Amino acid sequence: MTKGKIFKYLAYAIGEIILVVIGILIAVQINNANETRKQNRQLQGILKNITYDLSTDTTMVSNYIKIEEHRIAESKRILAGEISIENFKECALCPSITTTYTPVTINTKGFEQLKGVIGQNTNAKDSLSTDITQFYTIFLDFISSSNEMLKNESLKNIEDFKSYDWFVDWTRGNNTSEMISYFATSEDYKKRVASYNILAANNHLQYLKSYKQNATYILDKINTRLAKEGASK
Repeated sequence: MTKGKIFKYLAYAIGEIILVVIGILIAVQINNANETRKQNRQLQGILKNITYDLSTDTTMVSNYIKIEEHRIAESKRILAGEISIENFKECALCPSITTTYTPVTINTKGFEQLKGVIGQNTNAKDSLSTDITQFYTIFLDFISSSNEMLKNESLKNIEDFKSYDWFVDWTRGNNTSEMISYFATSEDYKKRVASYNILAANNHLQYLKSYKQNATYILDKINTRLAKEGASK
């Protein structure tokens, strides 16, 4: 084989190799682009799930806030000495303020999905996912702790009420004169209301209001992201 033919053969072979490499690179790029689109669609689906969770929870928390504000308002009436034996029937919550509470349960389906993909999808690691993670991490702990404190306080008061003769009537909703006298005039009950009010007004209610405010902020950020990505398609 002459030098000229060898050169032509090598040039042809090198050209074929280059074409193969280019083909592989193009295939890799296409595959990466497809994978990125797949991951983005997955992330968008998760963000939509989070918006559903947040929308549901903010509505629920708004109702809980109204309940707690009413409970606290009635507590203040008791502490101010506005409740008497004569007007006791006007305060329907008075016998149960220190023994009932409304546990708040936050939906975390979307957040759990987000945590699952953050480690696999680099596109999921951005300021929005960081904000979402911090939001849930903080408020899940706060609200869970507050729920537990109110639960323990309620159970403690119920346990203490067992020592009173009117306890069975109280559980049945029957107002005896002794029971009315206790809830309307007793300093012991005022102390229990004051203690419970600290947990409800200074902690639980503030956590709920802060949760609603921050959840609304996160919800707006997610909706802005989804709208922007939808418009770019």
